[in-house]
Amino acid sequence: MQKDLKIDERKQKMEGKLSWITEKTNNRGITLVALVITIIVLLILAGVSINLVAR
Repeated sequence: MQKDLKIDERKQKMEGKLSWITEKTNNRGITLVALVITIIVLLILAGVSINLVAR
């Protein structure tokens, strides 16, 4: 009976750790997408600015 309790405790601890890992991974993915979108917008603005100055 005690073995079952210890196994349950270990499972709960592992589930907590795994959920923390998946949360971190998802946050990094969102940050990477935001970074890529920001860079694309800046490149578009730079291209428009260069065309206006070149005229």
